Amino acid sequence: MIDLIIGPVAEWLVKQGAEHIKESAQFRHSRLAIREAIYREVRFNRALLDEVEIANTQNPNQASFLRSIADEMNFSAFSHLENSYIPIRLFFDGPRPTIEEASDSQFHKWSNRLKNEAEWIERIYLRARILRARWRSRNEAAHNPSSLYYVQWLMTQWIKQYQSKDEIT
Repeated sequence: MIDLIIGPVAEWLVKQGAEHIKESAQFRHSRLAIREAIYREVRFNRALLDEVEIANTQNPNQASFLRSIADEMNFSAFSHLENSYIPIRLFFDGPRPTIEEASDSQFHKWSNRLKNEAEWIERIYLRARILRARWRSRNEAAHNPSSLYYVQWLMTQWIKQYQSKDEIT
């Protein structure tokens, strides 16, 4: 489905250039559809990560549970966007999220390197994919709660900013 939206955007970029297409109503609708798809995907993955946090870490089947959660994580909307070779900043051109307090001061330090919304989205997906890869490994020690909390925090900050812009009806 998202391919049907991304395809025309790529064609417009080639024919008209980024600055010109940003002014078209058709692009604005495509941009909103792509942002909404990413928003739903991030919210879904965030809900899955909440299940991990809720689960008992002393559970002897923890590794199996984490592999199941990893298999359920969804990156399809972002993968379509990423595979389109269209700059992500064309769709995520806002400022970086307003940072709220975090339980770990490192989160602030790491996030200060992210200059804008596009970099924030890329970091969410990068860290979530790394987390998924760790959980898919058969290594019991692959579960690092700090990595989980960091991804959750990144997602939460962006979701709050997205919702505050009233882009969702």
